[in-house]
Amino acid sequence: RWLCGGGVSLPYAKGSDTSKAAAIDAEPGAEANRRKVLNRISTACEYGATADELCGYFGAVHNSIAPRVSELKAAGEIVDSGMRRKTRQGSRATVYVTKEWSK
Repeated sequence: RWLCGGGVSLPYAKGSDTSKAAAIDAEPGAEANRRKVLNRISTACEYGATADELCGYFGAVHNSIAPRVSELKAAGEIVDSGMRRKTRQGSRATVYVTKEWSK
C-alpha cells in the first residue's frame, strides 16, 4: 500500500463517510497508476516524461495521471529534471526523471 497501516492516501472530504468510502474504493486504481507512471518514467531514463506525455502514452485523462505524478514527486521517487517540453496544447511542462537520472 502507498501508506503504511492501510491509510487512505487519496484526498476526501473530512467528516463525509461517503467521500472517504469513495477514496478507499479508488485507491487500488490510484496505486496501479502510480506504479505504471513510475515504471514509464524509469524506462525513459534521462529523457524522462511530462504529465502530458504520460497521459498520451496511457490514453488517460490528465486528472488520473497528474495527481500520481505529484504523489511520486512528494515521495521522492521522481524529481524535476530541469528540462521543459511543450504539452499538446503548447504550454511548457516539467520533465520528470527518476532519482538516478537527476543532475
